[in-house]
Amino acid sequence: MRLTILATTVFLCFTACQHVEPAKKTIRTPAPVHTHPPVHTHEESLPVHPGGKTIASLPARWTDANPEALKKDIIIYVPGSGNQTCDGIQLGNGFSTYAAPVATGKFWQETLALAGYDVLAYDKRVGTTGPAALADDLDAACDAVRARFRGRREIILWSSEQGTQVILSSRCLHQAKAIVLLSPIPDSLDRVWISGLKEAGLRDRALSLSATFESIRKGQFESDAKVMGATLTFWRNWMKTADATANLLDSLKIPALFVVGQNDVWLGSYGRGVIKRIASNKANRKMIVIESGDRALLRKDALSPSGAETIVLALESLGKVNGR
Repeated sequence: MRLTILATTVFLCFTACQHVEPAKKTIRTPAPVHTHPPVHTHEESLPVHPGGKTIASLPARWTDANPEALKKDIIIYVPGSGNQTCDGIQLGNGFSTYAAPVATGKFWQETLALAGYDVLAYDKRVGTTGPAALADDLDAACDAVRARFRGRREIILWSSEQGTQVILSSRCLHQAKAIVLLSPIPDSLDRVWISGLKEAGLRDRALSLSATFESIRKGQFESDAKVMGATLTFWRNWMKTADATANLLDSLKIPALFVVGQNDVWLGSYGRGVIKRIASNKANRKMIVIESGDRALLRKDALSPSGAETIVLALESLGKVNGR
């Protein structure tokens, strides 16, 4: 495989794929993104033990609901694309770097806690083989919620981007009351990302990425190659799940909220169209478009409090559909 393809697609790495090395928290210091008062949090380890064998112990964080708010459901915050810790640090949107790193995960966890939701977040595990392996981590989080609350509260799954495929690969999905997907990847990576890049006028990058995906599908890389920071096995498994995502989302029985940024180049009009079709197919689904929002739903490098309020209100109203 020509090195030029890797060179021209490496810019995608921090927004699109799973990195090999863990993020260095001492370097990625988030900038304040809101003025809400702090909520109570506590850290713990999340054991991942599919089949009874412990394969990892992930840093996890509970963010407890504001005691003055009406207690609602439990939200499991599933890591999205890139090498995510509980804080969900975003350095940029894949095309431009933010003025300061933004802790989107921490923002959403605190915002949801202030609205009355308990939230469990955990670090993304590195070096896995794809969505099914990462789904083991989500299932471990689901087990932790069940152990803590003994089934007295229902579960909502919340994620973004690549986390869409992780949720759809998990058994926890079948225990959830609803899902919330921010900037989801709703279809084949080839269709969504490449059409988005072309629409944005980034034709050379689109062609380079298309050639990379084609080479992965045809097995033209060396077996031990790393493509955009991840193994070929990871990419193949993720691409396979992404190919089936539209049908999987369309067949969901539980309420679903889809939130997209108006200026999300990665999603583009094709991806938004897929989500709109899925969201309009049943009464218990809803799609929200954040005006001028990018991939991380940021506008001018900041998360909008009004946009966050709109999303929380939509989540609460969605839960009332069909008497839920």
